[in-house]
Amino acid sequence: MKITRTELGLIFAITVAGFAVRFARLSDVAVEHFDEGVYASNLWFASEGYAYPDRHLYAPPLVPSLIEWSMFFSSGRTAPLLPGVILGSLTVPLLWWVTRRWFGAAAGVAAASLLALNDFHITMSRSALTDVPMVFFLLLSVWMVHESVAQGHLLVAVLGGLATGVASSTKYNGWLSMAIAMSGTAGALLAMRLIQRGSAGSNGTSSKKIKP
Repeated sequence: MKITRTELGLIFAITVAGFAVRFARLSDVAVEHFDEGVYASNLWFASEGYAYPDRHLYAPPLVPSLIEWSMFFSSGRTAPLLPGVILGSLTVPLLWWVTRRWFGAAAGVAAASLLALNDFHITMSRSALTDVPMVFFLLLSVWMVHESVAQGHLLVAVLGGLATGVASSTKYNGWLSMAIAMSGTAGALLAMRLIQRGSAGSNGTSSKKIKP
């Protein structure tokens, strides 16, 4: 389905609005949760390999590493929040695209609008926690695996596998993207086989009926 100028303009405006509400007065937000402190304290533990002691018990390394890198480009207490703000904002157009591919243009715009202004997602995006980044990569991986199965694209399948690995490196329950992909693929292949068998059976029955 072709993307119209109106739809493109709406998504641009919705994405900008989603970023604006996540970035607004970010300097008033601080690291408050204990886990946020764990993820944001890499640089304070040089003797521990620049990682909070036993940090692997709290989360995989990706989000703490993103926070560490953001500290090289931004100073102050907003630096640990930037990965969540950026990935949370990017989830809006990603959700639009995935929903549009599956359910149509109107559903895509509606889904993006709901996420852009969702107060819970906004709050979580303005934190140094792993949930919002994991949701971004989980959605990306599930969509890519779906596309690879539906379209038969090997490259997209490889990229979907990489996105699945990134989701697992973001939060430990990111492995669910693999479970969703595997169960969804198995279900789709089984359904296709049953449909093909049913179609073959109907053709055989029809042939017998018209046989003189």
